Amino acid sequence: MWWPFKKRKLKPIIIRGPVPNDFEKPISPVIIKGKVVDIQVEGFENFTAEEKDFYLRALNLMLNAISSSFFKSELMTIPVKESNGLTRLEAYDKVMSGFDAYHKVVDHSLQFFFKLFYKRSSTIGYTNVGGFGISTNRYFVARWMKGKYGECDLAGHIFHEYLHSVGFYHRWGHKGTLVYEWGYLARDVAIQIVDGKVVALAEGLKEGVFFTA
Repeated sequence: MWWPFKKRKLKPIIIRGPVPNDFEKPISPVIIKGKVVDIQVEGFENFTAEEKDFYLRALNLMLNAISSSFFKSELMTIPVKESNGLTRLEAYDKVMSGFDAYHKVVDHSLQFFFKLFYKRSSTIGYTNVGGFGISTNRYFVARWMKGKYGECDLAGHIFHEYLHSVGFYHRWGHKGTLVYEWGYLARDVAIQIVDGKVVALAEGLKEGVFFTA
């Protein structure tokens, strides 16, 4: 199978659980608008202003990556396991419908709550399967913020964890699953957008602008 991207070097993105949904109540949502689906961030917990801005830029990249026809066509070429009995197209449509296991509404809006913790370990982050709220290790966020494609790495991580919220799972360290492969693909397409090889959907993305309402 032809694969246009660089060899993947990141350590596997894994989850640890069960994890309680003990996130703080958000003050006001941040909404990033797209042409296909919107992203709504209901809150940030334990974030600096710089980290929050980094996340918003990564979310904008992720939105553009997964909404692109390039992403959709590429995911159809990748065989995946643990897709909850759905075809790849059915799984993609489910994700883009915004119907996650927590909110249970088809609103074409991907909803998030982010929390940072710090631990010197190989655990990048975790999300309950069918739960709400993504916890990420600040140790990796700090590394990504210094890297050339750090926002792309974070975009892939966030999408991986969101797929857990939708209800997709993987066994411990099980590569080749929908959650792993689509998370990696989101990261790789984000890199292509940054490099100008894939056209972004949102105007102003190349200038690092994100759209809020």
